[in-house]
Amino acid sequence: MMKILVLMHRPLRSLASGAARVIHDTYAGLTEHGHTVLLVSLSRKGSNSSTDINGFQYIDLKEDTLTRAILLPFRMLTAASREGLSFLQLSIMPKIYEKIPKTVNKVSKIAKKFEPDAVISELIYTGLLANYISTKTGAKFLIRAHNIETEYLSILAPQPTHIFLKPLIHPLEQKILSLPSKVITLSYRDAYLLNKLYNVNTEFLNVPLQKPPDEEAREEDIKKLGLEPHDYILFVGLLHKPNIIILKALLKAAKYLESKSTLTIAVAGSVSTAVPKSKPSNIKVIGKVSSQVLHSLYTYAEVSIAPIFRGSGIAIKLVESLIYGLPTITTHKALLMLPGLKHGENIYVTKDEKSFARDIQTLAEDTQLREALRKGAKKFSFKNLDYHSILRRYELALQ
Repeated sequence: MMKILVLMHRPLRSLASGAARVIHDTYAGLTEHGHTVLLVSLSRKGSNSSTDINGFQYIDLKEDTLTRAILLPFRMLTAASREGLSFLQLSIMPKIYEKIPKTVNKVSKIAKKFEPDAVISELIYTGLLANYISTKTGAKFLIRAHNIETEYLSILAPQPTHIFLKPLIHPLEQKILSLPSKVITLSYRDAYLLNKLYNVNTEFLNVPLQKPPDEEAREEDIKKLGLEPHDYILFVGLLHKPNIIILKALLKAAKYLESKSTLTIAVAGSVSTAVPKSKPSNIKVIGKVSSQVLHSLYTYAEVSIAPIFRGSGIAIKLVESLIYGLPTITTHKALLMLPGLKHGENIYVTKDEKSFARDIQTLAEDTQLREALRKGAKKFSFKNLDYHSILRRYELALQ
């Protein structure tokens, strides 16, 4: 059994985002498999205390005064630009975490006491620090890439800033990804492109997500939200640019579908705050929900919306939809992210935003197609998304 130290640049305070759920399920699962996991995050509001989260230990370290002072103006720019200028903050973060003595000493003391066999950096931003810890302890070093960061940040950033973004992020990403023994990815497309772009050793390990037991889903959760089981189309997302792009297309589709379908379109998660007051009548704003209610929403949905019009990495809502066996509308890019997805067999692919509304209508009206996709999604999930099988792949990569 292994001792695994995980470093990340964001706190794990809630499981509201798909990325947070993946991180939680990965390390809760590896703990269940008998490994000892210590996850350490760096944040400006850290408590410095250790917490048990479903078996693994979690420490949210508070950044020292100098780190907070350096990052403050960049964080203000990130907030003011609604993530558009986040690349400025992220471009300096790896070097700050590696160079400022207080941060290095804090993490080094934790690592020395823990004596890890492996060190994992979630994304590249704690990569330099993780490499230092790996060198000091002799532990194997891996990075888990959630996206191709240069591509992902380009989506968030305004077009005129791209002239600055690429020279800042591209060489940084290349340098950091060259350090570990292996870069592991959630998306097959990312593994292929990172290897091609940066000539680094990559391995696609898939997305370890654990579906709660079916019996824990409750119809009353759905009815309290003003929905009826199997009478709604579900879209779940955080409030960030790729999801806002989907939401805008979905609002146009909803207007087209108002007189053509009886299914309600339920919008859940913080992205629902971007739904205008003058929304189509078939849009139901759900807002943020607990993990329990999210489980019920997925269980009783009739169709799931998970296109990737612009984005990198993998849409966790797509994986969740497949795990729940839902007829799911996505885009061609998804076929590159998860091998084995086939249009009309286990997924429904919409060509672009123009055909989005018509494809939703097709799926809403065709019960036989929905049933075929439901069976196909369950078969795909059983073969490719089994939680413990994916965890065993992670164990092999860590050896």
